[in-house]
Amino acid sequence: MKNSILFVDHSYHKITRSSEFFVSLLRARFNVSHIYVEPGRPLPFDKNIIADIDRVVIWQMDHLAPIFLSLGVPTIVVPMYDGS
Repeated sequence: MKNSILFVDHSYHKITRSSEFFVSLLRARFNVSHIYVEPGRPLPFDKNIIADIDRVVIWQMDHLAPIFLSLGVPTIVVPMYDGS
């Protein structure tokens, strides 16, 4: 059975699709749930989803890492060099 990943992405990437190559790589080995976060808005997921997630990958939004770490979920951050 594949491990599950919650991929947390910036809402602007819905338009640019700049993270799709990375999500495709992850999907080759993992079950990936992809959510988009709009800055200044609440996170678009129920915290209960974390029970079914093995790890979180945060794409270019490193400031969100403490939220998932505080929930005890292994968290991987892919930074954006001009923003982190």
